[in-house]
Amino acid sequence: MLLKIIFLVHFAHCQTPPQNNVCSNLADYAFSQLSNNCWYNPDVGSTPEEIIKRHGFPFESNQVITEDGYKLGLFRMPNAGRPVLLQHAFKLYNAGYDVWLGNFRGTIYSNKHNNSNISEENYWDFSFYEMGIYDLTAMIEFMSKTVGNKRKIIYIGHSMGTTAAFVYAIKRKNHSEKNLEALIALAPVVYMKHVYFPISGLAPFAQPIQAVANFLHIHNLGMSNAEKVTNRFNTCLNSLKKLRCEVMTEIMMALNLDSLPPESIPMFMTQAPAGTSVKTLQHYSQLIQNGQFQLFDYGNKNREKYGHEKPPILNPGAVAIPVYLLYGNKDAIGDESDVFELFGRLGAKKILKKIPGRDETNFKHLDFLYGRDINYLYEALFEIIN
Repeated sequence: MLLKIIFLVHFAHCQTPPQNNVCSNLADYAFSQLSNNCWYNPDVGSTPEEIIKRHGFPFESNQVITEDGYKLGLFRMPNAGRPVLLQHAFKLYNAGYDVWLGNFRGTIYSNKHNNSNISEENYWDFSFYEMGIYDLTAMIEFMSKTVGNKRKIIYIGHSMGTTAAFVYAIKRKNHSEKNLEALIALAPVVYMKHVYFPISGLAPFAQPIQAVANFLHIHNLGMSNAEKVTNRFNTCLNSLKKLRCEVMTEIMMALNLDSLPPESIPMFMTQAPAGTSVKTLQHYSQLIQNGQFQLFDYGNKNREKYGHEKPPILNPGAVAIPVYLLYGNKDAIGDESDVFELFGRLGAKKILKKIPGRDETNFKHLDFLYGRDINYLYEALFEIIN
């Protein structure tokens, strides 16, 4: 008995208490273990399953296999209400909706294939086009069979989730009409003529960068496992490197840091980006340079691939389901001029809505996910889906 007591005392003494990993202001991150403004958030670095269950919600994990063999993780928070495929989960679950969380190919939770390994080059031969025609088709098909065909799905996507959704709604028109009640596009990215610098300045170098990446056998970007994600988080919160990470986030992701709650930064760093192919970024660069919404440009192989010298144009006017475009007027990636062009090219079933933010002038691309003023988005979202 005495040995047991000694062991328990020793074990308790050796247990390392959780270290602070979030702070209420940026300056405190340099001294996070000493500051009273910092605390431990167990959600940082956790999986979606861990986060959802920790907050008291039900969780289901499903695997969906696409037509071209990719294995996708499709998560669900089952509920009695209408099915919704989206990212803003907790708010909608509390409102009674049956929430589904999709993961595109190449991300942390969708990195398997029937025939290819994630380390092989051919696994990464995809862009947002394949995400639209294969991934969304497979996920929506699975959802419809699960909840019953009488209950149509509301799709809510952000950024690349909107690009893939418009590919799906155009190329799988009949499938979308059968299964979707509406497409709600947050910070839609389809036309990219007015993307801000420096993102626009990098676009002309996409092909040379692709060539170098191929030579170095680099075919994907972003983190591919939880350990690397956690390492990125630790690196960016190191007092010597934090500023560099903040600057790169501000520049490359068009995020207004003033609108991001400092305590949300670790969650952002450990969850995004979840990973994608180099080809996806090259495809976006093509949209920036050409100003068109079109299939991937294979150069002198276009005729073999498409039967034409140039890649086919995708026409948003072919979308048959109701579309809601929600945009911010300071979005450096989904610029309002490009959103207006998309709205003009859509058919009759469409609504355009600006998310104002607190001062009605400063709602940016990632504010749709992490900003202080995200309640303005929720108000608009519930107004639409209710």
